[in-house]
Amino acid sequence: MPEQLGYDPAFLGLPVPLPAADVATITLEYVHFTVALDPARRLAAVTGVNVHGGLLVEIERKNDRWSLDPRAPAVAQAGPALYERNDFDRGHLVRRRDPGWGTPQAAKTANDNTFHYPNAAPQAAVLNQSKQLWAGLEDYLLEHTATYDRRLSVFTEPVLQTDDPVYRGVPIPLRFYKIAAWLQEDHLECTGYVLDQIDLVPPILAA
Repeated sequence: MPEQLGYDPAFLGLPVPLPAADVATITLEYVHFTVALDPARRLAAVTGVNVHGGLLVEIERKNDRWSLDPRAPAVAQAGPALYERNDFDRGHLVRRRDPGWGTPQAAKTANDNTFHYPNAAPQAAVLNQSKQLWAGLEDYLLEHTATYDRRLSVFTEPVLQTDDPVYRGVPIPLRFYKIAAWLQEDHLECTGYVLDQIDLVPPILAA
């Protein structure tokens, strides 16, 4: 069976479209998720992923191999130079484990797809790795999905403001949101979160 490319708005049984960006974007479809890349900001405007809790496949994380996506101009992507010799992580917007479901091959391909630079955003290491912040939120959503065998649609976005501080030619987002939607009996439920790195970014830029 062919692998499902891109976010599926009908995945939950009721229509849940990918949020529309208010800027021109380049749509990049991967296995089970979509990135809408803002070429002016060189970061994603929004991402959407379908997560199937009952079909998750555990893929071991080995050496991370990030790459530009050849379907978008290199100048439209914030690449490796943004993350060198500083405390910014390549923060996955679509977490690598979220689209990793289905057949072993589909799960592996989806996992690898998440290591494209359009799916990364500069996140302070403290924010990205903390079990009380971004990593903890991602764990909570995925574990809940797996435990209760749920289908989940998750949207993640760096909140891109016109006054974001610029670092190495890229405006750095200070906030991120994540929204999760699921089917509860015959209706949709959702929850949303906003996390910020307002106090964490200035020391990195000043280093």
